Amino acid sequence: MGIFAVAGFLFLLLRPFLGESSAEKEQRLFDALLLKTHGDKDLAQRLVDAERKRNPQGSRKVHIKEALTRWDRDNR
Repeated sequence: MGIFAVAGFLFLLLRPFLGESSAEKEQRLFDALLLKTHGDKDLAQRLVDAERKRNPQGSRKVHIKEALTRWDRDNR
């Protein structure tokens, strides 16, 4: 158990330098989209779905980024 405690401590200590995981980045982007839609999850998801239809090969993270870009452009 001691080695796990040390490993956990090192992970927490180094975490800021390791960067975000892909899932964390995706969630952070979706949270930003939610802020723009004033917490309307259905609207945010519809915006992501619309981008998925425009670019079916893209990842969810790409779709969220594109939804954010389109939102900013359309709401200047």
